[in-house]
Amino acid sequence: MPLQFIVSQKGNKLLLHNGYLHTFYKEGVNKFIWRCSEYKTYKCTSCYTTTREEIGDIIKESVHYSHAPDIAKVKIKEIITNIKEEAKTSVLTPRNLVSRAVEILPTSIIGQLPNIEKMSKTIRRERIKQQKPPANPVNVGELIISGEYSVTNKGEMFLFYDNKIQKRILIFSTLENLNMLKECSSWFGDGTFRSVPTFFSQLYTIHGTKNKQSFPLVYILMVDRSKDSYIEVLKALKSAVSSLTPQRIMVDFEMAFISAYKDEFPTTEIKGCFFHFQQCLWRKIQSCGLQQTYGDDVEFAMQIRSLSALAFIPTINVIRTFEELLDSTYFLENDELLSPIINYFEDTWIGRPNRNNRRRSPQFDFCMWNCYDSVLKHQSRTNNAVEGWHHAFNRALAANHVTIWKFINFLKQEQSLQEVKMEQSLSGEPSPKKRKKYNDYDERLFKIVSQYNEMTPMNYLRGIAHNLKF
Repeated sequence: MPLQFIVSQKGNKLLLHNGYLHTFYKEGVNKFIWRCSEYKTYKCTSCYTTTREEIGDIIKESVHYSHAPDIAKVKIKEIITNIKEEAKTSVLTPRNLVSRAVEILPTSIIGQLPNIEKMSKTIRRERIKQQKPPANPVNVGELIISGEYSVTNKGEMFLFYDNKIQKRILIFSTLENLNMLKECSSWFGDGTFRSVPTFFSQLYTIHGTKNKQSFPLVYILMVDRSKDSYIEVLKALKSAVSSLTPQRIMVDFEMAFISAYKDEFPTTEIKGCFFHFQQCLWRKIQSCGLQQTYGDDVEFAMQIRSLSALAFIPTINVIRTFEELLDSTYFLENDELLSPIINYFEDTWIGRPNRNNRRRSPQFDFCMWNCYDSVLKHQSRTNNAVEGWHHAFNRALAANHVTIWKFINFLKQEQSLQEVKMEQSLSGEPSPKKRKKYNDYDERLFKIVSQYNEMTPMNYLRGIAHNLKF
């Protein structure tokens, strides 16, 4: 027969057996020992030894009760426990909750109940306890996440990884999310820093696409952004889901994550976000003090965008087209002005020529930032869906560096919202339509890229450049 428990007023388990209540006394090897709850009042030495499992059994008993069982007292404790549990979720007033709980009780028990005001106070205390978050930790080492903060609003596992060390990593996801992640051939990863709780440096999210719609499936809070930490994250995901190998992942140009991903998923194609590629080039323009020139000189702006347009050249022809661009009249006549930009572009994206007239490996291989095949295959070129989610999340949270408890609660709400969207997608609900201007933009790029073999390289770059902006 399974063990039966009720909860004391202080929240401790009480073993109920044969009409008597027993409090936890001590722990043994694979066993718990319980003694009569009236041990002090009646000097009662009766005790039971049980297995550790909650649905276990009594394995030893020493029963010498010095008092009669008090059935009414047991029933009252059960009633109070049930009222407190219902108070956590019910919107009824304390008085109505008490009234509903006692309306069918026999008078023999009603006479021993606490008065209504006392029971109402118990309900109010329980509700306040539910609403009040734990105290904020002084440092990340003191942070303990358990109970409601480790599960979704439906009570399912949510915190599936916590390394509990100084370089803290918290990974939130559900079993359904992880299974969906496994089904997604393309992943999208990016981080945000604005709204993360104290002690953490970023919230990194991994999204998957299903039915042409993007869903955040893994939420990662990290103290640092080192390669080792990213490897730990990816290993945790691989341990949680067997045979986890996406065909493609799109990320920003953060070298630590890219390097970690190459180590853990060597067969996956890693693509860089074209939006971030453009941002990198624009930041270089700003650092060189050329943003005013870009804004004032139409031809200078067009030529700079032609560098970005190299992302739409077939990879086998990128270097040849880049060198042809450098030999064009504008670049030769403005060599001094463009030199810092060209040096940066070669070091970072193309590779600097060496003495043998070959090029060294760039910081980022151009296969990573190239978009030619992506346009022809109608694949995503950017992480804009992820960026959009981060923007909406930060805006809804409406605060920078909130407490960890508020952050987790908000993350749980977001997970509930995404579960609704996933179910709607599963039911065949059409995915949100792109705005007309983005559809037109994609169509123009596709038309130009499809005509690559019919155009000169410089006209092709110029055609693409007309459609680009920083």
